[in-house]
Amino acid sequence: MNEKTIQEQYQHIIALLKQQRLKEAQSQLESFLWNSGDWALRNRLEQAQTSYQYMLQYMRQGIDDPERQKLYRQILTETWEVADQARLSLLDGVSTHYYHSLRNNRERLPKEYNIAALQKVLESFPDDLAVCQLMPDNQGMDAVLQRHEQTAQVLFLSTWSNSDWSAEDEQQAKGLLESEMLPTNDLCLFTSAVMLSLMECFDTRKFSWLLDAVTHANTQVNQRALVGIAFALLFHPTRLSLYPELTARLSLLNEDSSFGKQLNRIYIELLRSQETEKIDKKMREEIIPEMMRNVNIMRNMKFGFEENPEENDLNPDWEKAFESSGLGDKIREMNELQLEGLEEQEQGERSAEELFELLSKGDALAQAELSQKYLRAAAEMAVEMNCEEIFIADLIQEANISLLMALGEEEPEEKDEKWLLGRIRCGIRHAIEEQTQRKFEDDYLVAKVEKLEAAVRELTEDEEDESSKFSVEELAIILDMDEEEIRDVLRLTGDDK
Repeated sequence: MNEKTIQEQYQHIIALLKQQRLKEAQSQLESFLWNSGDWALRNRLEQAQTSYQYMLQYMRQGIDDPERQKLYRQILTETWEVADQARLSLLDGVSTHYYHSLRNNRERLPKEYNIAALQKVLESFPDDLAVCQLMPDNQGMDAVLQRHEQTAQVLFLSTWSNSDWSAEDEQQAKGLLESEMLPTNDLCLFTSAVMLSLMECFDTRKFSWLLDAVTHANTQVNQRALVGIAFALLFHPTRLSLYPELTARLSLLNEDSSFGKQLNRIYIELLRSQETEKIDKKMREEIIPEMMRNVNIMRNMKFGFEENPEENDLNPDWEKAFESSGLGDKIREMNELQLEGLEEQEQGERSAEELFELLSKGDALAQAELSQKYLRAAAEMAVEMNCEEIFIADLIQEANISLLMALGEEEPEEKDEKWLLGRIRCGIRHAIEEQTQRKFEDDYLVAKVEKLEAAVRELTEDEEDESSKFSVEELAIILDMDEEEIRDVLRLTGDDK
């Protein structure tokens, strides 16, 4: 398989998992893994499939299991993690990207990933450097600097290319946070490696480590960890709902209002960077080419570099040439774009009325500021409308999504606070109704399974041979159910073979 095929098959499996079509996803993943030689992943998938079959079997037998939802989430999570690792394993063999080349060709990395051993080398660096500075002609300093640089590089590359931390790796990584001797720059570098690794593949232990790092006393470290969390949530928006322990830790951090404000600030800067790309594109494709086309007017012109005390410093040829060619307009436009960027950085918080007016004109920065201004209102509305059918953290996420989607709508032309809060409320209500309907359908399907199993047992309890089996058409007539309904139930339970 080539890289494009691998990505397409992986995305198809993930789409099935997002739709909670677990049996189909496992079947597709099983085929996906046949192209990989990783038997450990195959064993993990087989265990997940066996657990799911047992769960369905207990459902068919009518056994009430209060931990059923928790078990289902664990099986779904395990299947998703196997799919992630299978994708990386297959890409390592075909992709030319540096990340996969590094994982596939590990000569530059140690045979064993040992954070603690590398930590000791990095912690000794300040003392070794101080000793070298006391020596004549700084003897041995080059070797110390080279050893430190190589160790930091190995730690970075090893962490970045490691897609699945073990419990021991996580514990050793926590040792870096607790160390008082480790140079700050090295800890910052390690934090960046964790962030980049998370962007490649979601890892609960790395995300948990970032949640620890965000409370670190050093500002450089905790701000890098915060950016890592922001990118992890951006790259894996639906994964967090599968890990209640991570959701609980995020909720705990969010009790400190500064955490949410800082996270919002990061997202606003990301939106502003998109606006900067538009300005950069305008400069490269419109303003600078126009200036280059008019550069010929500067030729054969009197530049006035000659020393002549009778002439003042102004050159009328330049002013006339700029205005007649339009070059002056382009330079002024370029200056205005630069000043606009400075004003946006220096300006204070604008009123909601002003922001909504700018939003109606398509101002992306106004959209970003409004998203920050109304995030708290969206969360409070989600808490107010919360019900038992949906987890509160999921409802707050739906409220935030509704907020961002509303701000991105083109209609209506005139937007205000009443309109925005109404759109958020509609989004929350829709999420609740959808979850309630899904729960009803799940309960209804379970009832169908139990009804079908009970009826089949009753019809065949006195029969011992294979001839007692009924066809789908016969069951449909006996149970007064549609044939397609019975087939759906059989597909769900795996009895359609």
